[in-house]
Amino acid sequence: MMNRTLQTAIGIASWVLLIGLWIQLALEGHVSLSGVEGAAIELGLLSGAVIGITMLWVHHNIRIYRRKGPRTGRAENVPRVDEDRLGHPIRWDLPGGVHGARDTRLLTVRLDNGTKIYERGV
Repeated sequence: MMNRTLQTAIGIASWVLLIGLWIQLALEGHVSLSGVEGAAIELGLLSGAVIGITMLWVHHNIRIYRRKGPRTGRAENVPRVDEDRLGHPIRWDLPGGVHGARDTRLLTVRLDNGTKIYERGV
């Protein structure tokens, strides 16, 4: 809820700033009809592009939903504890092994002949 409130406040502040700057230009005599018309066209094109891209994204997500169905929960990704993402083997030199790492406040990681070694830090 706070995120939406903040986004709304930023949006309103941006519009107020835009209108205020146009008023300042008008008071200084730098505004012409063609300038206002050009800005309105550019703002309209930009708004149309944002709306178009948003609609394409919504359509894309609806197609995924129709193909796969509703989500039934989070995907179960069990972390690998035998090797890292680069394929290095992992050795846990801790009491309790990988489960002991959760209770350890400071871990030291070192690489020894291609093996990643986790041990209690000092």
